[in-house]
Order: sequence, then structure tokens, then C-alpha cells
Amino acid sequence: MIDNDFSISVKKLSKKFEKNKPYKGKSKIGQFFYYFKPEKETIQALDEVSLDISPGEFVGIVGANGAGKTTLIKILVGILTPDSGSANCLGKIPYGDREKYVKDIGVIFGRRTILEFHIPVIESLKLYSVIYDLKEKDAEDRIKFLAKTIDIEDLLDTPVRKLSMGQSMRCNIAASFINKPKIVYLDEPTIGLDALAKERIRAFLKDINQKEKVTILLTTHDMDDIEELCDRIIFINQGKILYDGNLKEFKKKYIKDKEVIVNYKSILNKKLFTDTLKNIEITKQGETYFEGKVKLENVNNAISCLLQSAEVIDLDVKEPSLEDIIKELYRTLKDSKEELK
Repeated sequence: MIDNDFSISVKKLSKKFEKNKPYKGKSKIGQFFYYFKPEKETIQALDEVSLDISPGEFVGIVGANGAGKTTLIKILVGILTPDSGSANCLGKIPYGDREKYVKDIGVIFGRRTILEFHIPVIESLKLYSVIYDLKEKDAEDRIKFLAKTIDIEDLLDTPVRKLSMGQSMRCNIAASFINKPKIVYLDEPTIGLDALAKERIRAFLKDINQKEKVTILLTTHDMDDIEELCDRIIFINQGKILYDGNLKEFKKKYIKDKEVIVNYKSILNKKLFTDTLKNIEITKQGETYFEGKVKLENVNNAISCLLQSAEVIDLDVKEPSLEDIIKELYRTLKDSKEELK
């Protein structure tokens, strides 16, 4: 059954891969024979993953390398077939109705270009407009709109091979939106780019998502991309979804402490000041300055005690970044795994 309320509907999706185990012996002869008959191990890339994504949502998928993010995207694009479970996108099975399905989607996989390397960008965009059966006037209008919106007007006559990484990515993204797709899959679209290139791409994606109500799935290790663009986050670890929901709620759920940055002129109450610092994990300290982490439940009390015990010049309280939260989650999961062993 297809639920027409969703652009993407995934039910209990599972996928396994086999890979060669590394050779652990020291014998050169043993290594030679192992090459022809290696020992195999099974990797559970996805483990009964289920999710529903509504039209127009901008969803961030995060997880460590090997968590299952790219495998999920490749199944949703139609490149891979799952071992079990189902995926329905725009009323079609991606890996079964691929020819019809690809007309309504756009895809970017990191640094892999979808443009012809030796011809000008404009010719590649025209080629894609023909592949997608766009009328000549519609194609012309679409190219003009994309070129202006993503700021590539001055790059259209440049051969792709002469573009910088940031310029190439912007042109590839333009090509991915040439057909007015209903779903766009972005796998590491800002990898290796400078701050200005990232800013331009984020601005474009945010704008086109709002204007055309296109559903966008973004997988990335750049947590700034997630915070800038996504309201919803899906956190995957070892092929399982550990969290699927609002980004703000995710941060609220997993923030365990806050950072305090304090500049003070003098200490008014040495005992109270010293006792307060015992509840702060100091990360940096100067003569009249310190930075530290305070448990969430102790923040208000710590601030009150600091203001009473010292002549404070400046006090700042910061939430950890999404990147810090994710890193801490990775550490927690790794420690838990080790304890289970």
C-alpha cells in the first residue's frame, strides 16, 4: 500500500553486505593464498529502518561513517535493492520503477560530477533539459532561473574541467534541479568547500525548498549544514534509527551540559567561589578568566553563586553545537558497545 500523504515511505528496510576480512597472518605465502580465498564477514548496513517523509520536508540524516546513511540514500534513489522491507517514493518503487521514477528526482553524491567534463556548463544543462523532455522555452527559463538563483551566470560558458570545486558543485546542483524534481537527494553536497561556497549553496537550497516545496534529504558530516537547513533530523547508528524528529527537540534531549565563559575583576567570597568551581569542569583558565562545562541541572545555581562570589565583568553561557552533541553521542555509543562486550 502506498500512502499518498508521503513523498517517501520506508517500511522495515534491511540490507546486508559481505566484505573480506583483513589478513592477520605474517606469512607472505599465506597472504598470497588468502587473496584468492579470503574469509568473509557480513555487515548489517540497514536493520529494519522505517520512516515517512512528507512533501516539502527538508530532512537531515546524520551518523558516523558506515552507519548506513549512504546505503539508505542509494536504495531510495534506486541504485541498490534491499534484502527485505519496502521503499515507496512518489508512489513508485525506486529499484523497480527506476526509469519512470528518476524523471521526478535529483541526486548529488559528494564530489561526483553529473556534468560533461569538457563542454561548457550551459551545454550540459541544455543536455539535461533534453533528457528530461523539457520544452525549449521552459528549459531556457529554467536555466536562467537556476543560474541567477545559485549565482552561476558568469560560469555558463566555462568548460566544467576549468571550474573550482565550489563552482562545480553549484553547477551540479543546478543540473539536479533542472527538471523541477519533487525529491532531491544530497549526499555531502558541501564536502571540501570553503565558507563562501557553502553559504551560497545553503542559501540556494533553503530558497528553492521554500519556493518549490521540493522534498530534500541531506546526508552530511557538516553539522552546520544540518543546523542551517533542516527542521527534522534522523540519527542512524549501525543501520538502526536511534532518533527521528525535530532538530530542536533532539538538541534538548541530548544536551547534558552548557559552557560558561567568565571574566571577573576580583573574588568577593573565596569559599563560595572555590565551592562553585568544584561543580564546573574547567577547560581553560587564566588569572581572572575561565571557561568550563556545567551540568544542565546546575547551570542556574552556578551562575547565581559566581555573581555572588566574584566581581564579574562578563559572563556568557553557551549551548554545545550540534557537532559537539553528535560527537558526544558517538563516544557514548562506543563506550556502551565496549561495555556490552
